[in-house]
This record gives sequence, structure tokens and C-alpha cells, in this order.
Amino acid sequence: MAGAAKRSVETCIAGRAGAHPRAHAGAHPYLRPPECLDSARWKLALDVFRGVDLLIRESLMKGISFAVFLAASLTVLLFPRQVAAVQVTLILQNIVLQNVAIYDFDEWKVESKQKCTQTTGRIGRDTDAFEQTWDVGDPGNDIRFWWSRLSGEADATVLVNNIVVFRGHCLHNGSGKVRMIDTCAYPSVYRTGGSGPYLIEQPDINVTYIHFATSMLPGRFYNR
Repeated sequence: MAGAAKRSVETCIAGRAGAHPRAHAGAHPYLRPPECLDSARWKLALDVFRGVDLLIRESLMKGISFAVFLAASLTVLLFPRQVAAVQVTLILQNIVLQNVAIYDFDEWKVESKQKCTQTTGRIGRDTDAFEQTWDVGDPGNDIRFWWSRLSGEADATVLVNNIVVFRGHCLHNGSGKVRMIDTCAYPSVYRTGGSGPYLIEQPDINVTYIHFATSMLPGRFYNR
């Protein structure tokens, strides 16, 4: 019995040492099947090995994908995208001063918490048209505009980031702060809602505020 077992082991070892890599069709290119195992068991063992290898790789890929997703989510939460600065443009056409005095003028102003008051300067009777764009900082900084003096009339257009929020014929006679809507009875464009920039008028305040819709929810949820 002992001698037979010894010969069987020696035969198995000799088979492992002398087996040709192409002795079994379909065998793994780096693993030589021992002659002491039949081809069916060897194929089963290789299939199990391949299955375990595939499972490990899939688990690693899923883990890497989850880690990438988590990192991207944290980046969005911790480092929000930079919001472009707001640009306000005023276009005036057909400017007519009503007062005959040569020192008479019109003036329009815009300001925000982030920027100081910016102005058109004094627009005299030698100016028939005017256009200028101002950088007023980031949204949500109480951006507002008004006529500081309108002595006569003009066709006015206000754009916020190239979107028209106001257009109409303004008419007023006098100095002092006044809202544009109070000088225009029938504006052709007066944007007071929707997505993007829109205008808000507050009672007893002679300025017009620029706000930005940040959601499709009702107005009370907007960033004001």
C-alpha cells in the first residue's frame, strides 16, 4: 500500500514537471494541468478561478466609481461654481432736454452693495444718444438703479447681462431721485418675473431693484 501510494505521488509530480503546455486544449496559458487531475476537474478549477478574478475586478471598479462620484459631489458642495459678475447696460436715444437753460442735464445712476454708485455723468443738450455698460458685482447685492435727474424725455432701454428688463419712453420735468417706471406710463418691456433677471419695485423707495430667479418655485422662494 505504501509503495503504491508513493508511486502514485511520484507519477503526479513527474506529470507536473514534464507536461507540455499544449497537452490540454483550452488550458490556462500560465498554468499547466497536472496529469493526476482529469481535464474536466481542471477546467472547473480554472472556471472558478476566472469567476473569482472577475468578481474581484468588478468590485474594485465599483469601489473606484463610487469614490470618484463621492469626490465630485463633495467638490460641488464645498466649492460652488463662481457666479459671473452682473453687467447693467443703459441705452438712451432721442434725448430731449425740456429746460431752456444751457446748464440743464439728465443723469442716471446704478449701484450695489459690492460696487459704489456709478453714473452716466451729466448728459447735456449736445447729446442725442448715450450707451454705457457697468460692472455692478455679483447677484444678490441689492443692485438698483434710478434717474437722479430727468429734465425732458428720452427713449430708454436697460439690459442686465444682455437681457432687456426695461424699455420705454421716459418723460419727467425736474430734479431729484425718481424710478424709471414712474417716468414711463406704457413701457414696451417691463420684466417683473420669470427666469433670469427681473425688476422689483418697493413702496416708498425711489429706486428699482434687480433680482435673479434661482428656482422654478414661486416668487417667495426666490433669492431676494
